[in-house]
Amino acid sequence: MRAATPVGLCPSAIATLFVSLFTTSCSSPLNPVEPARPELAAVTAVALTDLGTLGGSHSEALAINARGQVAGFSTTATGERHAFFWDGGAMRDLGVFAGGTFGTPFIALNDAGQVAFTSVVASGERHAVLWDGTTVHDLGTLGGDYSEATAINATGQVVGFSRIVAGDVHAVVWDRGALRDLGLGRALAINRRGQVTGFSVSHAFLWNGTTLMDLGTLGGGTSVGTIINERGQVAGVSSLASGTSHAFFWDGAAMQDLGAVGGDDWPGDPSSWFSGATAINARGRVAGFSAGVLPAQELAFFWDGTTMRSLGTLGGADSHAMAMNDRGQVVGQAALPSSTCYNYEVGCHAFLWNGTTMIDLGSLGSGPSVALAVNRQCQIAGWSSPGDLHLDAPIHAVV
Repeated sequence: MRAATPVGLCPSAIATLFVSLFTTSCSSPLNPVEPARPELAAVTAVALTDLGTLGGSHSEALAINARGQVAGFSTTATGERHAFFWDGGAMRDLGVFAGGTFGTPFIALNDAGQVAFTSVVASGERHAVLWDGTTVHDLGTLGGDYSEATAINATGQVVGFSRIVAGDVHAVVWDRGALRDLGLGRALAINRRGQVTGFSVSHAFLWNGTTLMDLGTLGGGTSVGTIINERGQVAGVSSLASGTSHAFFWDGAAMQDLGAVGGDDWPGDPSSWFSGATAINARGRVAGFSAGVLPAQELAFFWDGTTMRSLGTLGGADSHAMAMNDRGQVVGQAALPSSTCYNYEVGCHAFLWNGTTMIDLGSLGSGPSVALAVNRQCQIAGWSSPGDLHLDAPIHAVV
């Protein structure tokens, strides 16, 4: 199960969406001989297909399912942000996309091709909605004027959060027209069995369909469950008594601290390093990022059930893991030599980590690229630009 990806409109960017299919790279064995420099890893077959836009200048692919269908958002000719669905042909307009109120533009897609997102409904309010392949359905609210969808499972159950009449925001599950109030907080992920994680008040929780379980913390005051797999294992981030925060793994007992990794040249005390989980797969492996105290001090990590290891970079300063499939292949963004991914610099490229080697997936030109989602077939969704985003270079979608 993948965590909702924290991405959004790039500053001053003209963009189209991208999805990438890196067939040969992903079908390689998971234990190849690692080259001396990871950025020199060969990619012998890369096919890129521009998915276009809905008439505007910017689009992003945020999700891809097992069938290679894609969901994301795009600007229109009038500048509005609309959700879209792509199935190998033209991009399909699903209507106004109004997500991202709390910083992250959630758009969720399941293997049935259903899309959950947030839109503007007939009343003019922003509500969670579900597109079932033909029609966009208003999922309603808990009595307040706002709701947002964050994730969807294989059976079409949707989770998110909603304002209540009193104004507080509550976690919610939508299931075939019925709304279930999980109390103060936000629901962020759901598995096929209908188990839900997120946070309630200030602690991560697991809801099993009847009971809300407090997962506790790593010694600090707060925790958030960001992702859950089909076995009900949860990963997320929690504060420590020292004040920093670490990624955690929970498997039905105590919350496990995954620690943090850093670069050899990072200043400061390693005990101050931060980490967070962005993906968990069916085997309970976790991917995410570990960060220092300064900008561009960030490294993608993979946790194998015992040890957290840095995935390194493409020769530059930093990297960030965005998603992982059940084969343990990780995608994200990493900096090239003499560059950084901080603020989407031109030397930041999408990467695939195939078990031992970080592979540079390139870009459409001289600009940055980011991989945001990956399925078991290793079809990869995200965005790319042929030039410098700070000079209004376009971003293009590819498959």
